[in-house]
Formats: sequence, structure tokens, C-alpha cells
Amino acid sequence: MALVLDNWFEDYESRMPAPKDQIPWPITVEYEIQSKYFVTTLKSLPVLDTATDAELLSAAQHCNNLIGWVEQMRIMGYTGLPVVMEDLLENEFGNRKKLFDLRRAYTAKWLFGKTGQHKIGENYFNIHQDKVYYCTLRHEWYEVETVSIFDIMPTLTRKTEAQTSSLLDTVYRPTRYQLIYTHWQDADYSGKLLPNLFASKSGHTTPEDVLKDTIKKLEGILENPPSLEEVEDAIGKKPYYLEYLIKISCLVADFAEQRRVSNEHTLYLLRDCAMFHEAQILIDLLESQPTSHDQIYLGRQSLSSHKRDAGHWYMVQELLLITLQKHPHDFSRFYAEFTQCMKDYEEYNPEFAALVQTLAKYLGNHIEVALKNHLAINVIDLGFQGSINMLVKYVLDNYCLQDSHPSTKIHMYVVAEWFKGVYETMFTSNTFSTLTHVEVMSRNNAIYEYVPWSLRDGKLLVNYGSADDQIQAEIELTVMVMTILTTKKLKAA
Repeated sequence: MALVLDNWFEDYESRMPAPKDQIPWPITVEYEIQSKYFVTTLKSLPVLDTATDAELLSAAQHCNNLIGWVEQMRIMGYTGLPVVMEDLLENEFGNRKKLFDLRRAYTAKWLFGKTGQHKIGENYFNIHQDKVYYCTLRHEWYEVETVSIFDIMPTLTRKTEAQTSSLLDTVYRPTRYQLIYTHWQDADYSGKLLPNLFASKSGHTTPEDVLKDTIKKLEGILENPPSLEEVEDAIGKKPYYLEYLIKISCLVADFAEQRRVSNEHTLYLLRDCAMFHEAQILIDLLESQPTSHDQIYLGRQSLSSHKRDAGHWYMVQELLLITLQKHPHDFSRFYAEFTQCMKDYEEYNPEFAALVQTLAKYLGNHIEVALKNHLAINVIDLGFQGSINMLVKYVLDNYCLQDSHPSTKIHMYVVAEWFKGVYETMFTSNTFSTLTHVEVMSRNNAIYEYVPWSLRDGKLLVNYGSADDQIQAEIELTVMVMTILTTKKLKAA
């Protein structure tokens, strides 16, 4: 196998990477997997006329996830992918818009005859005469575009007239988001946004130093909570943005709560999981009960090779996809095959082998508590394909853990639809759009970035983001703190 892979490694590394908008999708392993998945899964969706309500809603959300992924790829610059996928649907089903038509059909079938309040995705809606309505935190009713019901902020089309609003009010139950907003609004908080929250920094630092600053900020906000009005003034003229931040904060807090009760050493991958980690620290403070967790900052840029930006990450992803083709439903075999491929790549490429040793030293600095307390390590990422989760698991299992220590676990908040068969119990949310919403938060995406080639001696450097990004990140942190604090008070009431 190693000799065959050596030839494959050489061929892969010799290829000139194509620009995003010129990738020849039909000859890539990604497209081979994804196209097969699209065709197979669309053919196996439940029959519209006999499906149960749960099956109808699940099928609609499944189609919505696939539509969302294709659209997100287009936004990221992979402009050729949507056309290729439409060509596939045309060839297989005679309909370039098959996904959209299926989503509409399953949603309409589920919606027909429904009344009352329903939770769909991460939101709560009221249904009246086959139309979907949404109540904002300021208690304003709007009709909603049906195709947006799975998004965290649905598309509001028009304000509802008084008569319909009154009918909707009769069956409306305040949502968790509404209760948080109202309780915070009514609370007698006199705190101001701390001046140091808005003192932006510049230059190089470390993720550990940023975390120390963050913990001080968490403690400061808890000591002197700001009023709702104070935060709304800081946000400015964005009528639904606070609502959006409260929802994101609820999702983040729920996930952090799951990690706290799992009796594990939670190893969060940054940047995408910064908010998850901060939420777990905050809940630890509120509960006066520390749990075991740490963070590592590892992404594509820190996996660059001298041949290609993010070169080693691309290779890891390719090996992951090749392995998925062989073992799409058996994680044990999948991981064993992936491990062998990684060992072969280490043997083939001395630069990658040296990177693995560097990673082992870096990761070793963040698992000492787990080793001491013999806790399973769970590598947490926001998601999609699990490439960095699996790389970290490989390094930990093969270079950092003693034989007596349990092997590393992995978990992602959201997983690509075609990876759900192999990561069956290793993800939380079924809603693809939550990944993109959490990913673009300033606390995760813009507060700092990796300093190229700084990963060495078990440490790395980061560079602060812009002043505007830092201010935005502090507003997000404040809303998250107040959401979690208010939730705790509501539970205690």
C-alpha cells in the first residue's frame, strides 16, 4: 500500500492548484463523493403522499442543508460548483432545480392544515391558514418566507395586520429567546459597558494571553451587568441584531452545557470554537464548579507546506475523503484506514513528519490535566468534514497518549451531510446554516489570526484583528454573558 500511495502522493503534490473558480470538479474526489451522495439521497427521500410529519420536515431540512452548502461554496468563491451540481440534477432527474422543488414540496405538505406554535430548526413559529408567522422579541408579528424557516433569522416579508396578530397572540407562548429578552429588559441592571472592553489592541500576542484577558472581561461583566438599553445603544440601528446574538448565544451555551456534563477533557479547536470555550468557562464561573477543558489554535494556515499555502491541510482532507469512500458507515475501519494513510504520508514527506512532531509538542501542552485525571480527550470543532479533528486525533493517539489512556474522541457541532454516516454520533446540530452563522461571529472569525510559520516550540503567535472587529467581538461577548446569566436566573426563579 505504501508504494502505491507514494506514487499517488507524488502525483498529488505535483499538481498545480487551480483557482477556486476554475476547479475541475468532475475529476475531483470531493465531487465523486458528493455527486454520488446527492443522487442516492434524493432517490431515497420519503414518498411525499405517505410520509409522516417528522419525515416531511426532516426531508425539507435535508434539502435545505444541501442547498445551503452549495450556496455557501459559491459565496466562498467556488463559483463553478453550483453549475456542476445543477448539471448533475439535470442529468439524473431532468430538473436543474430539483433540490428547490423538493424543499418546497416537503415543506408545503408538512405545513398543510397545521395551526398553533411550532419549533422548526432553531426558531419558533406560529402557523395560520397555511402561512408561517414569526414574533420578534419586541412582540411584532411578521409573515415569513417559507423557504427560510430553517434559518436562525428567517426572512420577514411583511408586518401582520392587527386582526391576524390578535389571533396569533391567543396561541403564542413566549419563547426562550423572548423570556431572556424580557427578563433582561426588566432587570434593574445599572452597569455600563466596561471601558476596557473597547480598548482595542494591536500587534502580536498568543491565544493564551487573549484568553486571560477574556476571563477578566467575563468576571467584570458578571460583577456589574449592563442594562439591555446599554447594549442596544452600543449595537446601534440594527433592530434585529440583538435578537440574532441572543439566539447564537443560546446555541453556544447549550453546546457548552453538553460538554460540561460529559466527564471529558474538552479540547476546543480555535478560531471557530472560541465562543464555545468561553461559554464553558463562563458557566464554570456561575456554577462555581470547574470542568476540564483547554483550547488549541489550529487551522489551514498553520498546516501550510513550502509548496502550497495550507498544503498539508489539503493533503489531510484528500486522505480523509479517500478513506470515506472505502468506509462510509464504519468509524473504526475509517479511522484505522486514515491512520495508515497518515503514517504513509509521514514516511513519504519529511516536512509533514516534522510538522506532526511540532503538533505533538504543541498539543502535549494542552492535555496535561487529561493525562493526570485519566480523562478521555474530546476534540471539538464547529465542523464540517472533520479534517482537523481527525488530524489532531491522529497526533494525540499516536504521539501524545500512553497506552493506558483512552483514545481521543472527536465531536463537531455540524457535519457535512455525506459524512453523517461515519460520524453518526459525533455531531450535534442537523441545521447546516448554524455552522455558517457561528463561524462568522467576530469572536470566532476576526478577533485575531495566525502569524504564518509561528508554530514552533510548542507555542504559536497570533495577530490582533482590526479595532472594529475587536469592538464587535466584545459586544458579542457581552450578549453571550448576559444571555447565560439571565438563563440561570430564569431557571432559579
